[in-house]
Amino acid sequence: MVLRRISLKAATGTLRNKLVFWFLIFSLVPVGFVTGFSLQKSRAALDKELYQRVQGNTREIEATLRDMEKLINTRAERLAKDRAFAFYVSTNQEANLKATLTDWLNGAIATRVSVIESDGRMAASAFKDTSGEVRVEDFGKDKSIFISDVVIKQLKEKVRFKLADLQKGKLEFISYFPVSSRADRTIGFLEVVLSLDKNFLDTFKNRMGVEMALMSEDFKVAAATHDDILLYSQDFFAKLKGDYLNKLFDLNIRGEPFGFLVYPASWGEAKIFVILAASKAEANRTIQNIKTAFLGVLIAVAFLVVILTWIASNVVVRPLRELYEGIRRLNAGETGVELPVRGDSEMTYLSASFNEMTGKIKKAQDELKKKIQELEKANLETKSAQVQLVHSAKMASLGQLVAGVAHELNNPIGFIYSNMAQLDEYSQKLMNIIDGKGERDKDYDYIRDDMPKLIRSCQDGARRTRDIVVGLRNFSRLEEAALKEADINECLDGTLRLLSGEMKNRIVVKKVYSKLPPTMCYASNLNQVFMNILSNAAHAIKDEGEITIKTWVNKEAGEQFVFVSIKDSGQGMTKEVKDKIFEPFFSTKGIGQGTGLGMSISYGIIKKHGGEIEINSEPGEGAEFIVKLPVAGPDQRP
Repeated sequence: MVLRRISLKAATGTLRNKLVFWFLIFSLVPVGFVTGFSLQKSRAALDKELYQRVQGNTREIEATLRDMEKLINTRAERLAKDRAFAFYVSTNQEANLKATLTDWLNGAIATRVSVIESDGRMAASAFKDTSGEVRVEDFGKDKSIFISDVVIKQLKEKVRFKLADLQKGKLEFISYFPVSSRADRTIGFLEVVLSLDKNFLDTFKNRMGVEMALMSEDFKVAAATHDDILLYSQDFFAKLKGDYLNKLFDLNIRGEPFGFLVYPASWGEAKIFVILAASKAEANRTIQNIKTAFLGVLIAVAFLVVILTWIASNVVVRPLRELYEGIRRLNAGETGVELPVRGDSEMTYLSASFNEMTGKIKKAQDELKKKIQELEKANLETKSAQVQLVHSAKMASLGQLVAGVAHELNNPIGFIYSNMAQLDEYSQKLMNIIDGKGERDKDYDYIRDDMPKLIRSCQDGARRTRDIVVGLRNFSRLEEAALKEADINECLDGTLRLLSGEMKNRIVVKKVYSKLPPTMCYASNLNQVFMNILSNAAHAIKDEGEITIKTWVNKEAGEQFVFVSIKDSGQGMTKEVKDKIFEPFFSTKGIGQGTGLGMSISYGIIKKHGGEIEINSEPGEGAEFIVKLPVAGPDQRP
């Protein structure tokens, strides 16, 4: 059983936090959604109410302008049709004209009234000053003041028309009315001017509670109740013509939000634009109050949810904490762990199931320990049997080598023995000469020359005998040699020396060695592999033949491998034999001639080294064994 090493406090705290988190999510998200939706609807409703209020103001302004236009038209037409007034115009009675215009302007809403002769010259004019008092225009000595050629042209074409003229700080509505003689001939024109300035707009602002501005047809601001509106350029309002005309849009003036509405108006043929700006500060304060109220509700709900969730989580977490503690004790190796069973809930059944599970685990652990002990005993017995089996296979291989090795030992021992007799004879003669019992003759010189040769011959024979004995001892020892670097070519040569008696005068060994890097291996184990393969190759050759041994090195997937190929000219193998060659106790030799373990043990040794062994053989064509070994060794491969 594997558990993450986390503290009980951290585990229960995490669960409680998750419960609180999800309870908050499922409670606050709907409230937050309702809050956002309500705020959006409230803002939309306030914007709609503001738009409707501003539209009501526009209708009021339009009605006021129509009433003013109608009133000026009525009184101006009455004056233009007055016969006495027409007589004054036709006879150019300046004093009477000034008096008539002054009386007419005192009772009118217009700010200026003038008489224009048919050639465009201004005959008389009266105006209201800033205090509202009517004054007569004094032309001075130069009485030749004419209106513009554009207006004269318009008067000749239409006789009666109206225009809007942008003046500094005000917008003037100018109306022209024809003055006719008794013969119904136009003898002049009555020009009536109504000036709309900041004072005029302030009257509407005080009554309606909105900021106002007037623009000419080409979007130039003429007058405004708020000075900052005059700061906006002509291009700014010109861009609003397409998308925002008659639509409410937001604009801040000195940090205060306003809802602006630009709508077209007219004075006869003259077209103008009226700007209305209603403050949204009160609406924003209302929205902010709604936000504050909803935020208070959210905080209260969150606080209540946290408290309730904390209480509920304790009810849920306590049995979980007990369960976690039981699992921790169980994981620590404690047996017989039981949890308290209380109540009648899912956690009750979980605790009971845990107790039942721990009982079964304890029973299973006891049985497992017993089985492990039995397996360990069986494993020791198997390992001992395996070691003995490997040793037996080695001894069997040695038994097959006894005749050849005995012959190899007999030759050096034989001439050592014969040389010793000759040395004994030489030593007796030399001792007699030393003791004075013999004379120094012609044999003395021969003995002095021949004795070192005999001694060197004995030394060579002894060295050969020692090498054979050491090789047999290394091959037959029970313990494994240490993992160390070895020269595979030298291992092959050592094995061939042991088998030389079996192959002498019958089998030709061809060695095609490449230069190999030192290989990490168990050299004695590999000697046994090479002994088994070479011995089987020698037995497969009935009379005379040859064995070819090749070695080379190659790199595969970034790793170096040593390859050894041992190929004989024997009788070869069938497919059935190749499929069973590595099975334990399988042998093609007669009874008593082999254990059937040599190739099985060899296969295990090569696999232990992380290598591979491959067979290529057909009946009558000999056999080839290819051994592949990693240079890095079995324990140091990447």
